[in-house]
Amino acid sequence: MHICCWNCQGIRSPLTLPNLRNIIRDSNPGDFNCITSPLEKIGGNNHSQQRIRAFTQFIDSWGLIDIGFSGFPTTWNNRRDGLANIQERFGRFLVSPTWSLKYPSAAVTYLDDQGSDHRSILMSMTPPPMKSRKQFRFDSRWQHNPKVEQIIENTWQRESRGLNLPRVFSKLKNCRYALSH
Repeated sequence: MHICCWNCQGIRSPLTLPNLRNIIRDSNPGDFNCITSPLEKIGGNNHSQQRIRAFTQFIDSWGLIDIGFSGFPTTWNNRRDGLANIQERFGRFLVSPTWSLKYPSAAVTYLDDQGSDHRSILMSMTPPPMKSRKQFRFDSRWQHNPKVEQIIENTWQRESRGLNLPRVFSKLKNCRYALSH
């Protein structure tokens, strides 16, 4: 598997986002240097709402999914003391729905920031199975089964990350998993 990662500091440039569109493929997660919300920054001046909006629109327009993380909430720290300290979540892995289906167990962990102002980011994943798995099909006999209806309702109501289409995609994937087990 090929993984393309980049450190995107020129997000303000009008050429950056179109060039990124040319790089993205189904199997390429990306590591960006931009936040999607003011909540991803601690300290310092606020980021431009226009810059944040441009980045989130880019993510949404491509139907990308932020696969989330565990560990520290920020990936960059300017290492200054007191009120001069600024921390931000610059690192993130954005993947296509196809990639997400291919690697459902992918997990991102932000590690300790020893020796650098950026935390190391570890992606763990299980390779796709060699055999093709049985295709999921909805069984029409389930239509009048109250247990199945309850499974679907409970699964659909769970909180899901992502914007618009990726969120629906995630909910359908969770329903399929719940009905299969």
